[in-house]
Amino acid sequence: MNKTNRTTALLLLSAMLTGALAGCGAEPSADTAAGTDSATTPAETTAAGYDYPDVDYGGYEFRILNIDSFFNCYVKTDVEEQTGETVDDAVYARNRKIEEKLGIKISEQAETFLGWDDRNKPATILQQDVTAGDENFDCAFVSMSGAPGIVTGGYVLDLNTVPGLNLDEDWWDTELNKSLEIDGKLFCATSSLQLSSLDLTWVLFFNKNILSSNKLEMPYDLVRDGKWTIDKMNEYVSACANLNGDDSFKFTTGSNAIYGIAGHNTASYMMLLAGDNKLLDTGKDGKLVFTGGTERLFGTIEKAAKLLNQNDGSTIFGDEDFKEGSYYYMFANERAAFLTTELKGNQVFRPYNVEFGILPAPKYDEAQKNYVAYASENIFRLCIPANASNPKRTGTILDALSYESKETVLPLYYNQTICQKGLRDDDSIEMLSIINSSRMTDIGFIFGITSSIVSELKEAVKNGGENAASILASGKDNVEQKIADLYDAIK
Repeated sequence: MNKTNRTTALLLLSAMLTGALAGCGAEPSADTAAGTDSATTPAETTAAGYDYPDVDYGGYEFRILNIDSFFNCYVKTDVEEQTGETVDDAVYARNRKIEEKLGIKISEQAETFLGWDDRNKPATILQQDVTAGDENFDCAFVSMSGAPGIVTGGYVLDLNTVPGLNLDEDWWDTELNKSLEIDGKLFCATSSLQLSSLDLTWVLFFNKNILSSNKLEMPYDLVRDGKWTIDKMNEYVSACANLNGDDSFKFTTGSNAIYGIAGHNTASYMMLLAGDNKLLDTGKDGKLVFTGGTERLFGTIEKAAKLLNQNDGSTIFGDEDFKEGSYYYMFANERAAFLTTELKGNQVFRPYNVEFGILPAPKYDEAQKNYVAYASENIFRLCIPANASNPKRTGTILDALSYESKETVLPLYYNQTICQKGLRDDDSIEMLSIINSSRMTDIGFIFGITSSIVSELKEAVKNGGENAASILASGKDNVEQKIADLYDAIK
């Protein structure tokens, strides 16, 4: 990114963050928090060009089905009263504003999340509701990977056919949503109306102190200039790995070695996707096709296997959060220069004395046009029940809510996410904007088409990548059959 483009990007970010973001953790003014705006009317057109429809739904109760929590993610879509917490108050103000403009009352049924299996509660309730011919909800946020049957069973609408939804506008996650289209149909979508799509995006954290002590520049300019590649990251990782008096990099209680990366098991697949590789892509006829086995994919596997080497201190893997030796534990205790994590991991480190920055995963090479951020298959995505009696009303309300979320909730979420010890990190806020615009989801993983191959590839990359070709070759027929089954189901 040249200086002119960088300046433009920073000015846009600055404009977006002005006012409510005057300081890290700053609270909105009383008028802003309450959503007060005496000049607004139901037909208002904002400076950004959004036309609020001249409608009044007569106090209609707009009912949202959701989950109440999910592993440190911010998933709320309604807040009943102001709490003094920045994002809560922004959500409260957003909803009250839309209620006034469209003549509705927003309510949320948030299902209790106590453990992994509970993630499917909203999908199960939605399916039961449609089967019974009831209409207890206008929309629902469901974890598609846990319940793909709501699509294949015909329980949700094709959102591309819903009037009032402007899915090509920037208040929707346009690229992320397009990666989930099947034969031109889109059954679920995301926007900043519900923030799990950002919280469950895979990113890199880096320890500023470790990089400084190794006389390494902060990588922000490398990202801006398109030079943050797997090879460049490997240079950083190699420079930071240090036995620090130990005999080997094998972790034991009381050991002192510093590692290049503290990695979650997903780190290997995160790197493959970041290299702009897809196991499923869209063919010339618009249909999904298996694209594993490309020269680029094998090149990325080779680079990623070198980066994630477990023998030379490049990477230490461990998925169990804060168990001794795990990826969060190592990063929190300044034993690793980088961390692979979903963005929600920032909440984990608030109590710790770790000064870190945020980066996108590295590109395959400098010729790659854009960064690619892996958005998890576990995201809670927006669906509309198949038996909705007034899809246009639903689409109109969801579009307005998504627009207001992008304008008022998302900037505050950015700030709260990056905030550390009362300080703003404008570089990381810029990185977060890059990550936000480059997210993609593996549609094959969501519908169970490529799950087996992905699981095997994760382990293969961690162990040198030598058997990757056989994994892809042996799984090809199974993947193609599952693609055919998916198309048969959605017909």
